[in-house]
Amino acid sequence: MTASGTPHAPATAREPIVTPAVALAVLAAAGAVAMAWWSSHPTPDLPGAMRLLGDGDLDGAESKRMLARVLALAPTAAGPAQTWAVAVAALLLDDDAAWAEAATRVAADVAAGRAPAASERRELGLGEVLGATVRDAWLAEAANDRAAARAAWARARDLAALTNRRVAAAVATAALARLGG
Repeated sequence: MTASGTPHAPATAREPIVTPAVALAVLAAAGAVAMAWWSSHPTPDLPGAMRLLGDGDLDGAESKRMLARVLALAPTAAGPAQTWAVAVAALLLDDDAAWAEAATRVAADVAAGRAPAASERRELGLGEVLGATVRDAWLAEAANDRAAARAAWARARDLAALTNRRVAAAVATAALARLGG
């Protein structure tokens, strides 16, 4: 009997805390969290990373992480589009060592007049105005259009100064000196 005089409820067997329904709900929630994390932290190949950046939908840390992914995939770069994307990523991340490695490949493409196919060019800016301006400068140089190249490199120099990217500023300044602008 309780203190109030009512009898205690009869003892019953305990029900399990984790029932199949509870286990299924916990697994579904864990799966949803894992899918959300995976979709916000993709690990694409180089063309996939170029597409994600080229769409311009990544912001801040996401963009930096994907630019770093492009640099990590540099050894797999094939053809002018991927080579140029690696070089643009190096400039956008202000990475001297990565730029030094990519610069010779881009310079060889530009000197030989090799440029990415028109269908591949939009993504080469990697979602940033500075990247698109550098792309335009290289395209103008590959086409032997010195006036357009000088104008694009001048814009790139100014954008690099505004965004505090010293490697891109140095590259643009050197290109202007080389082109007589």
